[in-house]
Parts: sequence; C-alpha cells; structure tokens
Amino acid sequence: MYSTRISPDWFVLLSESDYPIKSAKGILYDLASSPYDVHMGYQQINFDTRETDWDILCHRRYGTIRFRVPSLNRRLQPIKRTVKFGHPLLASPFLPFSKDFRCFAGEHWFCANRKAAEYLIEFHKAKPALANHYRRSDPFAIVVPEESYYHTIFCNAPGLKVSNNNWRYIDWSTKSSHPKTLLFEDLPRIQASSAHFARKFDIDKDARILDELDAIVG
Repeated sequence: MYSTRISPDWFVLLSESDYPIKSAKGILYDLASSPYDVHMGYQQINFDTRETDWDILCHRRYGTIRFRVPSLNRRLQPIKRTVKFGHPLLASPFLPFSKDFRCFAGEHWFCANRKAAEYLIEFHKAKPALANHYRRSDPFAIVVPEESYYHTIFCNAPGLKVSNNNWRYIDWSTKSSHPKTLLFEDLPRIQASSAHFARKFDIDKDARILDELDAIVG
C-alpha cells in the first residue's frame, strides 16, 4: 500500500467486529488536526518489578525465554525438554529489549500516518531482532505478539509522536478477557464517546444498532 504514489495519509487497523461511530469527515479532521503520528493504547512494561497483573502477563508473554534442549525420558529415550528463563538477570541477554529500547504493549487496534507506516516498514526490514524474538519463541509462551510488536517499535521511535488515545470505544465492564458485545442499549454511551470506531459488534446478536449507526454516521 505504501509502495505506490497514492499511498494514504493515514491507515486504520480494524477487525470484522469494528464499526465506525463517527463520519469519515470527522475522523479525518481529528487525525489531520492532531500533532501525533500514531494513535494507540500503550504502556511501558517493566520486567523487573511487575507491579500489576498486566505487567505479569506481559512478562510471561514477552520477557520469558524458552529453549528446547535434548534430554532423555525415564526409558532413556531421546526427547526435548523446555528450559525456561524468566528472571530478568537470566532472560535479558536473550531479549531484544534494553534501557534504550523498552518493551511496550497494549491493545492491538491503532491508526497511524504515512510517516509512521514508512518507519514501521523500514524497521521491520532493517532490524529483525524484535520480530525474531517473537517468531522463534515457544508458541505457548508468546501469545498475541501484535499487542507488543507495533507498540514497541513506535514508542521507541525518536522521530514519532505517539498518542495514548486509539480512538476506540470498547466496553470492558464484563471483567473478562473479551470486551462486551455492544447492543442497541449501548447506543447513548457510544454516541457520547469521542472515539472514531467501536468494538465489538455481532450482527447475529443485534443488527439494529448497526442500522442506527449507519443512519447517524451517514
């Protein structure tokens, strides 16, 4: 998309469960008038203290190293066992993070401008250590790397301004690992939000709210 002359000024990462709650004109105005290059929810992850549940989860996901090493089972048959390094002193030499390149994480959904897109593409090509860290790790250890990969690149970029507002309306009142599926009863709160998109919707559960949003957004 960004190898053509008509590449967009902004791109927005969406899923099939997202839906616009503001007009295209309003969204473009907000982005064009903003001083930021990237809009995404993010948090710096501290592997040393792990003060919150989110820190603990991200340490398990992104700050733990697992190796598969040759071994023998009880029948003296060759197998491979998993050796885990979770302590920062043991894991840090094998991690792509440092004092100058911190780990960041947050929700997957974000939007960014052409400058950020070009930086992301070039970083991925020129500095593969971060991608390799997620790619080679035990699949049971690295879960949803997309909730850290973009964040770590953008938030460490010296020439980019990153906003902590991802312009999403998401209802986490269910206290579960997934947000609430939005229904027609949620419409007043959605309309009161300054967000550009809301998630998540399910047409099989409530199509009426999507019809109403179509009428509002135009």
